[in-house]
Amino acid sequence: MNAGSSALPEWQGVTTRAVDARERPYASGETLLPVVIEAHRFRDVRTLREFLVTHSAALKDTMYEHGAILLRGFDVQRDEDFEGIVTSLDATRPMSGYFMSEPGRDKIAGTRAVFNTNSFYKTGGGLHLGGFHSENFYSTDVPAVQSFWCKEPPSLGGETALVQSTHMYADLPDALKQKFEGERVLAGILPLSTVAARYRLSVDAVKAFCLEAGLEVKGDSVLVHKPAVYKHWCTGRLALQINFSSEIKGLDAALRRLIAPSYRGLRWALPRLGWRYPAVAALLPALESWRLALQVLVGGMAALAGRVFGKHAAANGPAASTGRIAERLTPEDVETLAAAIWRHTSVFTWKRGDVLIFDNLQLLHAGMPGRGRREIRVMMCDPIRMDLPLASGLFEAPRANPAYESMGTRLERLAEASPAP
Repeated sequence: MNAGSSALPEWQGVTTRAVDARERPYASGETLLPVVIEAHRFRDVRTLREFLVTHSAALKDTMYEHGAILLRGFDVQRDEDFEGIVTSLDATRPMSGYFMSEPGRDKIAGTRAVFNTNSFYKTGGGLHLGGFHSENFYSTDVPAVQSFWCKEPPSLGGETALVQSTHMYADLPDALKQKFEGERVLAGILPLSTVAARYRLSVDAVKAFCLEAGLEVKGDSVLVHKPAVYKHWCTGRLALQINFSSEIKGLDAALRRLIAPSYRGLRWALPRLGWRYPAVAALLPALESWRLALQVLVGGMAALAGRVFGKHAAANGPAASTGRIAERLTPEDVETLAAAIWRHTSVFTWKRGDVLIFDNLQLLHAGMPGRGRREIRVMMCDPIRMDLPLASGLFEAPRANPAYESMGTRLERLAEASPAP
């Protein structure tokens, strides 16, 4: 066991340790994120699954305490191996889908709950530096546990950054915490017709379902409100859980100023140059995906229209609040938040066969820049019951209940039992 990790549990047949400095691209303030459980006396998947079954409770306690565990050095070669490993942890229930999943989150053939991170564009290992988020902020179906499997590591970079959000949130000023905890936040507005088309239901059936589930229906759309802060059922700690990069204007730029100096040398010279200029940095992902290029074009046109019509609206009085979290934050808040995120970020280098299992209720993550082929599979487990509508931005997340069905699963079941619209 590494020096400084004596508090970590020990199990026969494996080595438990911190991530070594040689396994990181640069230093981290979170030295025990993740905790490495490394192959020692066995490497095969069958014995690993037996180990996980036997020590499930202690392994989960380690994950709750430190945020994540990394299974390293085992012979994990197939998607089916990955699925079997994750489901070997006692009471871990994989999600076969979730409410209004994003395009490109495609299930792997031959599995029940293994997905591509995204089949349309790279979520890490590309030119982009940013994208820090909690999983499924835009969905009502939030996994308590999430896992990544490295099928193919990139040739350069492409790490996954983990942010210990409980430590980060504790660092924030009380006045800033109140902005997050006071009111729920608007995560999205979905046309009822879009939801109906996705689940092959009538608009009236979707509307009735959403109202029964506690979602707000306004006109022809359903409003998805979410908490910004989660109180963990096991540790009692508070964690900020939103899609930072998409929801908070200027945050990625602030993070790039902090992170970019860690990318040294000629091999990072061109990306560093691009990251210096926000307009260029925003375009970098589009160079790797025509779908993202189209989104950038449409988004740019929408932004231009917003500025034109926004000036007209401003002349007629202040704009009404939409409920988005960004409206509550000042530029100084954004800088404070970026600094706290980076202080509590851990970045480790992927190795082929790595399986990362982490607590989504207390961590954020992001795919880091790099080059070369990168294949990361994902599993989401244990959907959290969220009784809607919410009263505030602070949510006491309950322990996952095996009997609870996610909203996505319930809609799929409703579609199977209903005649085509």
